Amino acid sequence: MDTSERVSLRRFAQFAVTPRAQRRNLVIGHRQTMGTPWSPITDPYRFLINSIVRMHETGRGLELLDEAVNRERTLRRRTVIRDAAADYSRWLLDVGQVDYFPAPVANWFHENTYVRVNPEVGLEIGGQRYLVKLHFTKGTPVSRDEAAIMTGVMRAAIGDAAPTDCRMAVLDVRRGTLFIEPRNTARPLAVARRAAMQFAEIWAQTL
Repeated sequence: MDTSERVSLRRFAQFAVTPRAQRRNLVIGHRQTMGTPWSPITDPYRFLINSIVRMHETGRGLELLDEAVNRERTLRRRTVIRDAAADYSRWLLDVGQVDYFPAPVANWFHENTYVRVNPEVGLEIGGQRYLVKLHFTKGTPVSRDEAAIMTGVMRAAIGDAAPTDCRMAVLDVRRGTLFIEPRNTARPLAVARRAAMQFAEIWAQTL
């Protein structure tokens, strides 16, 4: 049985920290949306992420992010993307000098649960390298427990493909909070493995 190659890292982390009695509804909700083709309507931050990566790759200034803002045709969506771009710009200014390096592509598979990991950017800050997963949605801030799950899965998926001494991180862009993986990722990874098993079980039951 294949659960879905479309399970995002954040959605899986939300599942993992949700009380067991409420997890079934999350899986049903995921199943209902998984067949929806990608579009800018369902993923409004994709162009912004692409602009962020290009900005770091090329060394161009923050004005490159305006391209993502200007692509939006409605005032409401343009305001949302502009605010997200401003929050990322503010975070960059707060941390100071950053050096970019490419982030590897990776996925995590456990107990028939397939999770897309794929950090968006690699950033060196103050001599420390981080592989960073970006989160933009203002209404659903990342919790510390979710971040621990996400970075634990990132570490398991990326493994030796990560640069030496590189740490996994999740950036809640709207709050300007960088969650860094704990030194010991064994506990959150164990939680993730148990959650993956239950995700697969619920998925099979709701076919």
